[in-house]
Amino acid sequence: MLPYVVGLAVSVGALGLGYATSGADGVSGSRHWAQTTVTTAPYPGRAFTWPTLAALALLAAATWWALRRVEARPAHIDDPRLDRALRLGSRIRVLRWSGAGLLVTAGGLCLTIGPKLNELTQHLRQSAYLAGGSPTPDAPWDWTQNVGFAMTVLGLGALVTALCVVISFPPAVPRSQPLAMPARS
Repeated sequence: MLPYVVGLAVSVGALGLGYATSGADGVSGSRHWAQTTVTTAPYPGRAFTWPTLAALALLAAATWWALRRVEARPAHIDDPRLDRALRLGSRIRVLRWSGAGLLVTAGGLCLTIGPKLNELTQHLRQSAYLAGGSPTPDAPWDWTQNVGFAMTVLGLGALVTALCVVISFPPAVPRSQPLAMPARS
């Protein structure tokens, strides 16, 4: 459940950041300082936010539906331990693939936004220097560059976590007790 929630939260946060830092066209990143404006593209900005949020909502609804189906299936009344283990294994399988999908989405968004924010920062510094304008914020006090580095690290972490989620093993299902066969006469 944790990879699912983290993947969803990071994806929504990255989309919010992309929306806030996008240019007027919605497909480029933009940064302003004094009289200087720089852009970079492609960038997951305003044009991508609502369709991606709709896809995330669709995945969340499909996951919710699958988990409800696991709970609604008939119980294995012969062995409650087996029934509990089968339900747990099914829930883990549903959440494994949903969580991995969300983590890959979050990783892709972060690994697109992070380097592009850093690129915007470098272009802004270069443009302001060449124009002879006011000095731009320098590292380590430039929040945009710091967020760009953090997003890159977060994206790498999300992709590594997605890989670990996919290759992890679900809990073992205990064996049911053999039924006693009536003796033949």
